[in-house]
Amino acid sequence: MAAFSGLANFSDAAFSGVADFSDAAFSGDASFYEAAFSGDANFFKTAFSGDAYFREAAFSRSADFREAAFSGAAYFIEAAFSGGANFFKTAFSGYTSFGNALFQKSTLFDNAVFSDTADFTGVKFDGPTSLEESHFLKPPDFRRTEFSKHLTLHGIDVTLPRQSQPEDADKFRRLKQLAVEARDHDREQMFFCL
Repeated sequence: MAAFSGLANFSDAAFSGVADFSDAAFSGDASFYEAAFSGDANFFKTAFSGDAYFREAAFSRSADFREAAFSGAAYFIEAAFSGGANFFKTAFSGYTSFGNALFQKSTLFDNAVFSDTADFTGVKFDGPTSLEESHFLKPPDFRRTEFSKHLTLHGIDVTLPRQSQPEDADKFRRLKQLAVEARDHDREQMFFCL
C-alpha cells in the first residue's frame, strides 16, 4: 500500500501503462490536474484525506474508483472518461463536482454515497449510466446534464434538506424529469412528492 503525505502532485503527469493507486492513502491534497491516463487507472479502495483534484484529467481506458473514499472535496470538473468509469460504493464526504465532465462508456455510481453537494451540471453521459442504490444527503444537481443511453435510478435515495435552498426545487424537478425519461415510475412519484 502506497502512502502519500503532504501534497501529492501528479499534475500534467502522463501515465502510459496501468496506473495502479489501489489501496493508496493520500493524507494531504492529491492533484491529478490535467493528468493523462493512457492505460487503465486503478484507484480501488484509495483513501483521499484531503482534497482530490482530477480537473481536466483524461482517462483513455477504464477508471476504477470502486470503494474509494474522498474525505475532502473531489473535483472531476471537465474530466474525460473514454473507457468505463466505476464509482461503485465510493464515498464522497465533501463537496463533489463532475461539472462538464464527459463519460463516453458505461458509468456506474451504484451504492455511492454523497454526503455533501454533488454537482453534475453540464455532464455528458454517452454510455449507459447507473445510480442504483446511491445515496445523496443533499439534492444532487443534474441540471444541463445529458444522458444519451439508459439511466438507472432504481433505489436512489435523496434526503430532503431541512432548510431548502432556492435552487433545490429545480434540482428535484430535474430528478423527476430524469425518472420520467428512465421510465422509473417509483422515482418519478418520489421526486414529485418532494
